[in-house]
Amino acid sequence: MENKTKILVVEDEILIRKNIIKKIESMSDLNICVAGEAMDGKTAYDLIQTTYPDIVLTDIRMPVMDGLELIRKAEQFYPDIDYIILSSYSDFEYAKQAISLRVSEYLLKPVKLDELKKAVSGIIGRRQLNTPLPLPDKELNHQEISYKLAEFIKSNYKESISLAQLSIKFGYSIEYLGKIFKEEMKMTPSEYITYLRIENAKSILLNYPDMDIYKVAKLSGYGENCYYFSRMFKLKTGLKPSEFRKAVRA
Repeated sequence: MENKTKILVVEDEILIRKNIIKKIESMSDLNICVAGEAMDGKTAYDLIQTTYPDIVLTDIRMPVMDGLELIRKAEQFYPDIDYIILSSYSDFEYAKQAISLRVSEYLLKPVKLDELKKAVSGIIGRRQLNTPLPLPDKELNHQEISYKLAEFIKSNYKESISLAQLSIKFGYSIEYLGKIFKEEMKMTPSEYITYLRIENAKSILLNYPDMDIYKVAKLSGYGENCYYFSRMFKLKTGLKPSEFRKAVRA
């Protein structure tokens, strides 16, 4: 299980639990594994203390100890765990309580494979962004730090990246990173992220002329914020995405 993201599955109905485990095991491309399984919150809490999972995927309604109580108890001693809530009840109160407990995802049963995979991969992406890089064997100069930062941004610009996350990841202050990066790259980390996103969007618009603009925005790192994407695209190119596409066609 070394270097794999460990998931603990907590569900009192055995057939549903086994089905979820089967879905997790089918997602081999995510480098994940099942750390254990439990039929109630109390058993799950005992397993947390021995398996140290990265993600706990838990039902809400269970005997002995329910899912929300499990999360409240575990968060006191294991604050780094992420949680995915499963429920057959599309009740707003449950969702509201889950949000107040810093639950990462809220899925309704029966769980679909694509929805589960999207939830798990989203958590993994956020965890990787917030994990500091290992300390180098030697002190790096400005050029080396900037190069490593540029390579990291290049690999992750489609994710939600903040300067605070980059600061944690590289172990330097936001101000220091911004200063040395601009010295070497002639732009700030934020400007570089925007540059890569806009270049990616231009490539998609050129090669996929029928793709919806909202999907282009999503594939370029702007999530669901199509309006912001269009505004940034026009700011950098002088054209709206739709205008750029027409110009390319012409």
